[in-house]
Order: sequence, then C-alpha cells, then structure tokens
Amino acid sequence: MSRGESSAYRWLVDAHDGSEAFRRGRRGSSISIALVRDESVVLGVVCAPCPPVGKEDLIRWVEGGPILRNGLEVKTSWPSVLERYDVVLVPEDGDEKPTAYAAGVAPARFLSVPSAAYRLALTAVGEGVAAVLHGDVSLLQVAAAHGIVKAAGGTLRNQKGVEPGYGRAVNSASTYGSVVAGGGPDVVRALLEAPWTRITGAPREDLPFVSSRPDRVEKDATRLDRAQGVMLGQLIGDALGAQVEFKNAKSISDSFPDGVRTLRDGGPFNTLAGQPTDDSEMAVGMARAIVEAGGYSAEGAAQAYVDWYRSFPFDMGNTVRTACRAGSLALRESRSVPDAMRAAALADSQANGALMRIAPLAIFGHRSVERAVADAIEDARLTHPNSVCRAANAAFVAALVDGLNGGDPPSMRAAAESRGRGCYEEAEPVSSVSSSRGRRRRSSTKRIGDGYCMRFRTRSSSFFTPTPSKRASFERWEEGATRTRTGLSRARSLEPGTARREFLPTGESRY
Repeated sequence: MSRGESSAYRWLVDAHDGSEAFRRGRRGSSISIALVRDESVVLGVVCAPCPPVGKEDLIRWVEGGPILRNGLEVKTSWPSVLERYDVVLVPEDGDEKPTAYAAGVAPARFLSVPSAAYRLALTAVGEGVAAVLHGDVSLLQVAAAHGIVKAAGGTLRNQKGVEPGYGRAVNSASTYGSVVAGGGPDVVRALLEAPWTRITGAPREDLPFVSSRPDRVEKDATRLDRAQGVMLGQLIGDALGAQVEFKNAKSISDSFPDGVRTLRDGGPFNTLAGQPTDDSEMAVGMARAIVEAGGYSAEGAAQAYVDWYRSFPFDMGNTVRTACRAGSLALRESRSVPDAMRAAALADSQANGALMRIAPLAIFGHRSVERAVADAIEDARLTHPNSVCRAANAAFVAALVDGLNGGDPPSMRAAAESRGRGCYEEAEPVSSVSSSRGRRRRSSTKRIGDGYCMRFRTRSSSFFTPTPSKRASFERWEEGATRTRTGLSRARSLEPGTARREFLPTGESRY
C-alpha cells in the first residue's frame, strides 16, 4: 500500500462502550474497532470480554469476507415485519421500563444489552431482528458494528432516515442521532416510527430487581457459565413444561413429536413464552432473599414464599398452599412465619414443590456441599417435610454443586446418590397423622370442577411485589376464601401476554 493509499484509511476505536453499566457491575460492555476507507467501514471488530452469558464474545468482519463469531461463519436473514417471537435488542433501561419498551417494539419482545456496539453486532449474527440505540449516539460507538450489520444485508439509520458516514472530521465528540435503529431495512423503518422520546422518557417502574455488585464479579468464566446454566435451566425448563402441564405422555408426544423444545405463548395458563410458573417464581423469591440477606435462612425464605403467596399467583400446589397460608396468617398475627409453616406442612405429602425451587441454593452454596445440602433440607421442612422430599432436595443440590465445580454427569450422579441416600437413611420418621388432633389432617378445600377459581386481568407478569393494598385485599379474602386444587379447568381465551390471574374471593367459578 502506498503512502497515498494508506492516508485514505483511518481507525475509529471505542475502547470501552458501555462503561457506565460496567462500573455498576453489569456485564455486556464491549470494545469496538473499525477501519474506515474514505467514508466507508471496511473492517469491523466488536469484542465483549464479559458478555451477559458465556465467555468472551468476538464478532468480526473484513471487506470481502464472511462475518465470523468466535471463529465460526454466521449468516443472517432479516424479516420484513416484526412478529410476536422476534426479539429487538434495546438499551439497558429497558429492564427498568418494561411496559414502555414492550409497547415500542410490539408485537416483538425485547432484550436489554448495555453496549450499543455489541447490541448492533449481536443483531448482525442473528441474536435479534433489530437493535435500538438512543441518547447521544456516537459515530465511534456504531462504526464497527455498522460495517458488520451492512455486511449481513442490514442497515443502520437515525430518526431522519440517514445512514452514517465517516469523514475525516469524525472524532469522539461526533454524534449520529438521538434515536438509531439497525437491522433489516423494513423492520428498522417500522421501529423508527415508534414514539421513542416518550418511551425513553417514561418513568422507571418499581420492580424488585437485584442490583448488580461490581465488587462481586465472578472471575471464573466457566463457573459463571455453569451457574447461569443452573438458573436459566430452572426457568427455561419450567416455561417449557408449562406448555404441556396436566397432559399425559401420549398427549405430549402427539402434540410435540420432537419434544417440547421451543418457548411459546399459551399452555393451560396462557403464559408468555419463557414466563415462569409457581415453581420458578418461588425459586426467584428464594434467590432474592439470599442476595438481600447475604445468605440463606429459613426466616428469609419463608417471608419470600409468603410474599409470593400474597401476590395472587396463577398456580399453586396444595402442599405449598397449606404451608404458605399458615405462614401468611402468622405474619398477620406477628408470630414466627417459618414455625407456622413447619407446623402446618403436610407431612405425608411427597409432592415435588420443594425440589422445584431449590436450584438457587446450589449456586449460593457451591463452595460447600455440606452447607448447601443442609440448607436444602431446611428449606424442604418449610413446606414438604416428608423424608422423601428432604432426600430429593439433598440429592439434587449435591448434584448441582458437583456440576458447578466441574463435575461430569457420572460424578454428579454419584454425588446425588450419596447425599440423597444418606439423608434418607438418617431422616427421622415423619408421621402422616396430626399429633394435635390424633388423625390425618384434612383440607377444608372445596372442589369446584377441576381448577382454581380465577379471574383474568391485564398484566404481562405474575411475579411482583405485593403492595399494601394488595396485601389488605388478600388478608380480607383469606378470612373466608375457599380454593380448589389442581389448576385451571376452564380458562377464558385471551391474547397471549395479557392475562393476570387472581383468585376469586368466592366459592363459585365464573367459567
């Protein structure tokens, strides 16, 4: 290359895009490097050293070559219209303003990614159908990702419909626009028509998120990946299973001959794709209690379960309901919540409710399997004190801890068998007879058909923090409520994602 030719090339580098989020402990920042010839990008590299999931993520392209992600070629196709299962990547404040952002990208879904460059690069490799940027969008931020998106057949436009250029005057102060979208041309055009000034200016919603902790970064990327697999596996497995709840094996096989492998709206509770049910809602509640207190305690877990019980969940097993109702009444009367739950728990039940929420304990206790197993057994006593349930908790947590620390399937199985068998053999007998009454405890539940008595109201998520008014409403309802057992018998057909379920304070079903 001659001196004259080399002078036509310039480097545009953003050394740390998403730095503010990184300082707050949030993963997903990136390094962006672009090589520009005249005003066009001819090489683009976007690297996320600490992506939200997994190890370092490197996306790159050079003029005339393919797009590579971690060394593998990637090809992307672009939709012409937004559809319900499409994902639009948005800035991190989307998590704090979910209602506004959901409206802005409807009918698609959205995912928040802190770095603008990484957001666009992820779109180019098929992680989303489009990306939205707002604020003072810098040309240094978008240059490398712009080249990658363009190489994938996409486009980048600001609110005026203008594609960026990279003349000699470009520097760190050069801005491109206040609202920018990248992706397929048709989808980008549609997204830019949304009222983004109103969306980004919407107030933050009062949601019970756990704040990032920059001083608690996990430096072992492999362990972090496994821990994320434990928690996401809990949520994804639960959401997949929700699609076929109450169905027998033949019915599932007929409907899903290749297995239930794709997250979709629907199921007997009309849940959103990926929305958790009671099992994972309780798991999330436990995880939040652990983070808030800095460790597991029966008191913290019991309080979390009672808060969840009072949030009008759309589904709840009879064994969990029995214990949580006692805990809720104890809270009203200023008595010990965990003691009340343990006293009311159905000792003869071998249901799986305690097992289904226990995964967060393995993540927290991965450094000590003894402590993790002890906490898992203690948690089972709150709702499922039967020795079989306690042994199942011990076995499952032991297997997860082994896997988090690098164990393979055979060693995980051995850990589960050892801890589960030991717990079961050492467990004291649990009587199925109430010592206070001298007979088996019977539920006063009134059966109404085959399902809970519910009404539907608009809400996209069922797990939320109960407000004082909701608690008061629930406490009035508790005094005379009757419930049924096994799920929803006749659900009104609603558009996916519009249903909120509340128990009716009545003994009759509206459906």
